Amino acid sequence: LSSSSAASDVYKRQAEPWEDESLAKVSADGLMARVGGYGHGTCPAGTLALLMAVDTQDTWLEVSVWGYGRGDEAWRIWHQKIEGDPGQDHVWEQVTTIREIAWPREGGGTMKVLHCAVDTGGHYTNEGYEYCRQHKQQDAVVAIKGSSQRNAPVLGKGTKQDVNFRGRVVKNGATLYMVGTHALKRTIYSRLKVEEPGPGYIHFDDATSDDYLQGLTCERLQPRYVKGFQVLEWVKPSGARNEPLDLKVYCLAMLELLKRRYNRSTMWDQLEAQLDRDREAPGSGGLLSKSKRFSS
Repeated sequence: LSSSSAASDVYKRQAEPWEDESLAKVSADGLMARVGGYGHGTCPAGTLALLMAVDTQDTWLEVSVWGYGRGDEAWRIWHQKIEGDPGQDHVWEQVTTIREIAWPREGGGTMKVLHCAVDTGGHYTNEGYEYCRQHKQQDAVVAIKGSSQRNAPVLGKGTKQDVNFRGRVVKNGATLYMVGTHALKRTIYSRLKVEEPGPGYIHFDDATSDDYLQGLTCERLQPRYVKGFQVLEWVKPSGARNEPLDLKVYCLAMLELLKRRYNRSTMWDQLEAQLDRDREAPGSGGLLSKSKRFSS
């Protein structure tokens, strides 16, 4: 082992506790002050892309829609718990209803979700795969699963998965992406500390509750030792609900997927130009006007 490599390892072990202490400063109470300024279900002017995620539980689905703009500035647009058995089609139909909404944008026009991630890591895996298979055109809906590797990339390469749904097997029916949850949670907590609107800042609509913010910030990095070396892992307190955090992770993964479709240096310019064209087109009524309209 070279001296430079050893020094790097020592530096990393020394730095990690400091990073954990810094992340611990993020709290729901501190974030309540930034709630408001725009309505639930509306897109502020800086919003240039909408991304959505679905978390599956035993007796419900939970959905978040997040808007992103230049510098990855983010706005919570929508959050909803869909009660019901995820093994039933009508529950997933409500996901489609949300995904197809034309969300009103400040300044005129509307916006539609570009990518949607469905968590298939634990509950109702085959139902999640089947929903992704039905809506897989242009990666409109993709299956995701959190990676257990601490150094996993933010978003892995998509792999085709067989779908075994109600006794029928569809070969290569859904695309699955592994998500680097460890790194993305670090990113989220770091951005929650940004105090002024602009690059990296996270906004919350006026319907954001304390319970939501508690769920977004409930996890902490805690040290443990593996073969004599300290590593940090994310730990959720017993009884805490962390779906808001998981859904924010999945939406950030979809932002990475979106960036793969564009030249990253010009992506936001292209998205803004498209929104302007849609808004100004005669009779268009905004982006994808055939979609269901939303009114708050």
